Amino acid sequence: MNENNNNWFYRNRTFLFGFTAVLIVLYIAISMLVPHQTPVAWSGEATEYAVNDEDFAEVHTVALEGTLTSSVIGGTRFDGTLTISGYDELDGMTLHLERKNKRWQGNFNTAAGQPVTTVVHEIYGTKDFENLILDLWTSIEEADDGRMHYEFDLPAAHILALGADSRQAALRRYQSYVDFAQK
Repeated sequence: MNENNNNWFYRNRTFLFGFTAVLIVLYIAISMLVPHQTPVAWSGEATEYAVNDEDFAEVHTVALEGTLTSSVIGGTRFDGTLTISGYDELDGMTLHLERKNKRWQGNFNTAAGQPVTTVVHEIYGTKDFENLILDLWTSIEEADDGRMHYEFDLPAAHILALGADSRQAALRRYQSYVDFAQK
């Protein structure tokens, strides 16, 4: 027993266990508070499909770049740019999305930071930004007063599924997101 009293580790074991516990709690707290940023870059060809027209397929070059920021307290958000060939209105705009209720919600902004409505109706995808689907407005018309009117018709939707190799794969992915979003 006298040997244990002379051993420094034995005498200070309470302090060592307490100090170790404090370090572990501090590590967990810091990792929850500090956001984790991941660069996102996807570019390539994506085909625009019409849900109700099997013959419609238009290939676009799509580039998505930005930063995906995840935090336990702050949630998940994406800040970046999206360009689609054939839709020049997206050039020079920034995209800000936040993940809420397992859905991406946000808006496009002009260079001055003003939110604007664009050809993209909604963006579906996983939390890590894989398997993205861009849902496009089905009708965009300019009224006599110069205002733009946007309409969306689910059965006539046009979609761009980034990374999908076929129409069937794109529609299957789109349907799973739409079913989930309507619940």
